Amino acid sequence: MAELYLGLKKVPTYYDRKTCSSLEDWNEAVRNSRAVYVGNLNYFTTEEELYELARHAGSVDRIVMGLNRLTRAPCGFAFIFFRSPREAHVAVQILSGAQCDGRVIRVDPDSGRDIDGERKYGRGTSGRQWRDEWRDFYDPGRGGEGGERGKRAREELEACLMANHMPPMDQGPYARNVRHRWGGGPSGGPPMGPPLPIPGPPPPQERGASVAAPPPPENPFAYTSKFSRVGMGGVPPWSGGNRGNQPNFLLKEQDLIRSAVISLE
Repeated sequence: MAELYLGLKKVPTYYDRKTCSSLEDWNEAVRNSRAVYVGNLNYFTTEEELYELARHAGSVDRIVMGLNRLTRAPCGFAFIFFRSPREAHVAVQILSGAQCDGRVIRVDPDSGRDIDGERKYGRGTSGRQWRDEWRDFYDPGRGGEGGERGKRAREELEACLMANHMPPMDQGPYARNVRHRWGGGPSGGPPMGPPLPIPGPPPPQERGASVAAPPPPENPFAYTSKFSRVGMGGVPPWSGGNRGNQPNFLLKEQDLIRSAVISLE
């Protein structure tokens, strides 16, 4: 059933100038090769996980993990050897675009030459692949931040955006000048006046001299009512038979009490 996938799409070609002298030489080597290249792998993907994925295309002979040229740690690619060239072609058709360890992998045909030599190591300046050297975003599955080339390209892009959208403070319509800070800006704004003086330290005091505590500040929200003495040991202002100064609600209560006493008699 695997042969049905051979004619679905055109097999992409990859030309490695270090192992083949021409494109025709590369195509001839790929046609008879049992190896495929697997890219965009997670740095933590193991050979066992690749084997479980590759066995759906055919019988796996061996797997060579790509390593960092400096640290000898896996760096996100591998080479898989099958038992026959037909199984390798089937793997390119059905495994490219599949998910492995949470990432969409890329499977391309390979010549299989010099796999155990320099080709199993990354060619970037930091020992990784070149794609990670130019990467300008954070990828936790491929070592986090990109390389120095990606960092430099990102800084150049940010500098370009700053130059186009955020002009310096001494240019553009929102420019300001330090010489006009206290006398109005260059745009004709009102003057701000001189800065407020900074208070100096308190005068020195003689040794042993007592300093009187300052009086408490007055409460501007304090309210003193003429009925505030009631219930606090004071005398109401209407005591002493001064009925004319009594509030209306007290007069009504006294009338009610007097009428109740008369009715009881």
